Amino acid sequence: MSTWLRLNRHKMNRPLRRRIKGAEVTVFLSPYDVPEAVRGGVDMSTGRFTIQFKYLGCSEDPDEPLDAEAEDGPVVLRVGRNSHRLYRIELDTESLGVDRVEIRVLKAVDDAIDDLSKRRQRPPNRGRYDVTRQALVERGHDLVRELVGGV
Repeated sequence: MSTWLRLNRHKMNRPLRRRIKGAEVTVFLSPYDVPEAVRGGVDMSTGRFTIQFKYLGCSEDPDEPLDAEAEDGPVVLRVGRNSHRLYRIELDTESLGVDRVEIRVLKAVDDAIDDLSKRRQRPPNRGRYDVTRQALVERGHDLVRELVGGV
């Protein structure tokens, strides 16, 4: 696994305007739901390229069990059972085709996160997945470099 790449958590946690009980309010995600770092590398036990997110107050490994989303496809998302945070993205690089990794892998990840966001409709969860998608936009090229070098 590569070293952790720091993320600009303040830039990613943008204010959202919402109307709550008739009042216009500005809301932010909890700082605990915004990843502070991301890294990627080949998981030797599965042979899949794995992207991991690290959150405030958490060690490298999550403190909670992880549930798998879309386990039958080339992109598997590992989500915290209690927190609903996106902790890991596992990629089957063979089926995605590493020759066009930048386009195909990042598109597949984006589509998988979008599907997850739609399945978990509660607004707090949707924001969590949007911010992890934004982390990939910020550091995706660095992670792709790890993938090309590691496969």
